[in-house]
Amino acid sequence: MLFRHPELIVADRLEGSFGDVVPLCRELAIPRAGGTVFADILGVARTGRLVIIECKLWRNPQARREVLAQILEYAALLRRWSFGDLTARIKRKLPSHEPNPIFAAAKLRWPDLEEASFVDAVTRSLKLGDFQLIIAGDGIRSDTHAIAEHLNSQGAGLAQLTLLEIQLWQAASGTIVVLPIVPLRTKVLQQRVLVDGGGVPLQLETQEIAPQKPAKRWRALLIRKAAVGEASIVRSGNGS
Repeated sequence: MLFRHPELIVADRLEGSFGDVVPLCRELAIPRAGGTVFADILGVARTGRLVIIECKLWRNPQARREVLAQILEYAALLRRWSFGDLTARIKRKLPSHEPNPIFAAAKLRWPDLEEASFVDAVTRSLKLGDFQLIIAGDGIRSDTHAIAEHLNSQGAGLAQLTLLEIQLWQAASGTIVVLPIVPLRTKVLQQRVLVDGGGVPLQLETQEIAPQKPAKRWRALLIRKAAVGEASIVRSGNGS
């Protein structure tokens, strides 16, 4: 679902606001000691930053813990690759005969991209481990959110982990609405009050807040009744 409809990856509301995502492939094989693991979706942003998406159902508490370990492992393994390694793996997954399939896919979305600078940016993303990691599921639990925030606060690397909840709603007509939601967080607004000797406030200093862009409408995907079977797969599968 997310691979076919990348507009559901509401990047403008995810932490970092890294822009739109172009999906590159599904089930990317990543070799490791003792076997091979598979990343659900690999994509790339206009900036050349690679995006790893892991899709899970959240009914099983063990699955919630495992998915965090999985996506962090994918990032650690992918960091060992060169741009040539990644290109070779992508070529095995895509029917395209393009010599540079990563740039070719990105150029279709952003025609003004320059190949040299884009390749340099992807190479830098790999070398530094600067990835956008997204866990998408049918319900984000508070414990998973807390773990993700803790990992991001440690600053051990440049990879940023974010959570994306995919909700399914069915109208009386049978139409399925797929709604992506980013879990909300609260922030503390710091203030400092200057007072005179008698305790009378003299000045209120408030932390400066950058002007926000006008709120955007929710992005949703409508699926007609005839395609309800496809939506059902999202609930019973991994959503990729």
